[in-house]
Amino acid sequence: LIKELQPEALIAICGPDVRWVGNEDGYARETEWSVQDASPDHHPGVSGQVWYPAECDVSIRPGWFWHAAEDAKVKTLEHLMDIYHKSVGRNSVLLLNVPPNDEGLLADPDVARLREFRAEIDRRFATDLAAGNGAVAPLTDGSTDTFWTPEDDAMPATVEVELGGPRSFGMCVLTEHIAEGQRIERYSLAARVDGDWQTIADGTTIGHKKIDRFAPVTGDAVRLRVEASRGRPMIRALSLFAGA
Repeated sequence: LIKELQPEALIAICGPDVRWVGNEDGYARETEWSVQDASPDHHPGVSGQVWYPAECDVSIRPGWFWHAAEDAKVKTLEHLMDIYHKSVGRNSVLLLNVPPNDEGLLADPDVARLREFRAEIDRRFATDLAAGNGAVAPLTDGSTDTFWTPEDDAMPATVEVELGGPRSFGMCVLTEHIAEGQRIERYSLAARVDGDWQTIADGTTIGHKKIDRFAPVTGDAVRLRVEASRGRPMIRALSLFAGA
C-alpha cells in the first residue's frame, strides 16, 4: 500500500529499501555491503542482488522512550561520536532516536547534546587537508560528479595524492562513486613521511563513506592502494583531517 500511494517512499527495517543492521547499539560491521542478495521476505519475486544499505538505529537515551529519571543518562558526546564513526563512517545510515517528553517536546538535555553533537561533527570535518591538492583532481575537487578510476581492471590499483608540503592528519574519509555501485573489497592507505611510505590504515568495504582513524602522522603525500574490487574501482573523494 505504501508503494502504491508513495512510490518513492523508503521502507526500512522490514521493508525492501533499507536494511536493519542487526543491533540497536548504532554500530555497523567493519565490512558493510550495500549490495546484498535479494531476500525472499523483503524482495519477493526478485532474484540476484539488490541495493539494500544498512541503517543503524540507536537511542540518545538508555531506552526508546522518555523518562524523567533518565534526563541525566543521555549518551555522552564521546559515545555519540563513536557511534557516528562506526555507523556513518562504515557505509551505513544513522537513525538517532530522540523521544518526546510528556509535554510533546524534546527534553532540554537531549537538545543540548544534539547541538554539541552537530558542532563536534562540524569541527572534526571542517578542514580537508587534501582539498584542491595534487594532480588527481577528481579525488580532491569536492565535486559529487567526478571520480578517479584506474586505466584497466588490473589489481592492485594505486593512486597518490600530493599534499603540497607536510601536513599532519589522523583521519581519512574515502567515498566511492556509488551511482555506479559499491565495488571495493579491500584497500590500504599509506602516508609518505620523510620520503618513506608508511601504512596508516587498511580496510575492506568503502561504499558511500568510510572513515579511517589512525595515529596522527605528518606526511607530504598519501597513497590509496585498492587490492581487490568487484569490477574497476571508482573513487569519488579522498579527504584528510586532523582527527579528534
